[in-house]
Amino acid sequence: MGVIVTARTPRASRWRAHVATQARRVLRLLDLVARELSVSLVDDDEMHALNRRYRGRDRPTDVLAFALDETLNGAPAHDVATAAHTLLGDVVISIDTAGAQARDRGRTIAATLDELLVHGVLHLVGYDHDVSPAEARRMFRKAREIESALTTHDTAARSRRGVGVDGRNAAAGPPKRRHGTTPPAPTRRPRAGSRAAR
Repeated sequence: MGVIVTARTPRASRWRAHVATQARRVLRLLDLVARELSVSLVDDDEMHALNRRYRGRDRPTDVLAFALDETLNGAPAHDVATAAHTLLGDVVISIDTAGAQARDRGRTIAATLDELLVHGVLHLVGYDHDVSPAEARRMFRKAREIESALTTHDTAARSRRGVGVDGRNAAAGPPKRRHGTTPPAPTRRPRAGSRAAR
């Protein structure tokens, strides 16, 4: 199973390892360990150009999928394990749109990237939410199943390492204050891109 992740914008570089790890997990969960996958992390300008060229839509989007094994597209049984070709296809994710979606939904960028990755890979193996409401339900049900497995795996791995959800050592307990000091007053600064910052 080969996964190649390319960051085609500096803002995406820090997410390459995360996306590569999660892409390998997605392929395993779909029983596609013999397949290869390419993932490109791009900015909104590049995504806009790709979306205009390949879909005729003059705006950026969050994820595009380019299947290289056309026998999988539209396969009603989604029998992805029997595909003969090694190269599955390309998933392209806009890091800018992923960041905006994460902020709007109050989620982490990592969780949003996972969602977009799963969505793109499901398109590569023949799922298509635009075909019918029933197919949309089937695709989104499968996406939730895979995303849940990714989240469960991440939580279990943190637990084994003794790391809490907030990234601190879970055994260390709450942060210690020095005797006689008061905690600093919270400050509220607008986040980059928020309405208050504009």
